[in-house]
Amino acid sequence: FIELDLLVQLLLIRVNCS
Repeated sequence: FIELDLLVQLLLIRVNCS
């Protein structure tokens, strides 16, 4: 699912920024 991939990417970015 592309949508799921996008959500995961967003989560990863947020965790990285933290």
